[in-house]
Amino acid sequence: AQMNPHFIFNSLNGIENFILQNDKRQASEYLNKFASLIRIILSNSRKEGVAFTDDMATIQLYIDLELLRFNKKFCYVKNIDPALMEFDYRVPPLLIQPFVENAIVHGFAYSKRKDLRLLVTVRLDDDYIIYKIEDNGVGRIAAADYDAKIKSKHTSLGLQITSERINVFNEQHNAKSMLTVEDLYDLNGQPSGTCITVKVK
Repeated sequence: AQMNPHFIFNSLNGIENFILQNDKRQASEYLNKFASLIRIILSNSRKEGVAFTDDMATIQLYIDLELLRFNKKFCYVKNIDPALMEFDYRVPPLLIQPFVENAIVHGFAYSKRKDLRLLVTVRLDDDYIIYKIEDNGVGRIAAADYDAKIKSKHTSLGLQITSERINVFNEQHNAKSMLTVEDLYDLNGQPSGTCITVKVK
């Protein structure tokens, strides 16, 4: 119930930008993708689990929207264990979306790099699926500084909601799921992005 307006708010901002730029084709394309995404979100919001392949397709749709919104400022690379694509594994819907969103909206939006990359790696480890969401953006500290200057009243619920969802999932399935956040640094010790690891049964 909280995630749905979160999606809607951010997506409508993107559509508004194209309208203000009088870019009808892009606005139409964005609106169509947005409608498809909202339809999927509303369909999945009452489900405890969805097919892994379907969930990754939804993540792809969300990233397509952000690529349009940010004028292809970054590239998206995915590395998925083939075993996960062959069988009907079930996962909580849109569990990694807030981390993908943070990488794009906070890590990439403030970066001047020309080689911005979002890397999503997913592998099967016994009874667990392990996601890694890695970006080479400005890093959490710099992003927080920018946010404080530009969007001082903005409060992101995505990470809090996701953490709560993982805790609930753990209790329901007696699972030892995991969420870790790692700040990345280059050879000179400068912030160079963030790596999120999510482990779910």
